[in-house]
Amino acid sequence: MYGLVAGALHPLLTPAHLIVLVALGLLLGQQGVRHWTLDFPSFAVTLVAGLLLSNVYGNPFPFDNNLILLAVALLAGLLAVVAYPLPRWLVWLLVVKASTVIGLDTVPTVLPGIAAHKIYLTLAGSALSSCALLLGLSVFSFYLSKLWEGIAVRVLGSWVTASAVLTLALRFAHKT
Repeated sequence: MYGLVAGALHPLLTPAHLIVLVALGLLLGQQGVRHWTLDFPSFAVTLVAGLLLSNVYGNPFPFDNNLILLAVALLAGLLAVVAYPLPRWLVWLLVVKASTVIGLDTVPTVLPGIAAHKIYLTLAGSALSSCALLLGLSVFSFYLSKLWEGIAVRVLGSWVTASAVLTLALRFAHKT
């Protein structure tokens, strides 16, 4: 399936992508607006760069992308649980790493007879959906962190951390 809608559904239907986007959204919202001016544009630019690179070369790196995404989600979820103000470079590094790997992991299957514009529409839908999900979760987390001294965001962060750990455990159990 190709097109804008298929691309928009991709980050929602890929567990590692969804877990890392939720974890980063919670962390960014908890850190406050001062992080958003650098992190959101960096996320969008590196995501698009990763998507274009994956479209041209497939996945040019021999890494397990889902493993990297789940490790970033685990770290971001733990940092959201701790709820400590972090340096901007650390949050930026997590955001850039995750967005690049999400872009590289989103390799469309090219079938004969599929027009190039449909593939680019799929990639654009994936980029728009990922950016909108991260922004929406960050805004939600920002306002939620003002309630009850941020307990709700910390609880959600612990759930995301547990989800990342369980998904990692299933990946390792499946390989053995």
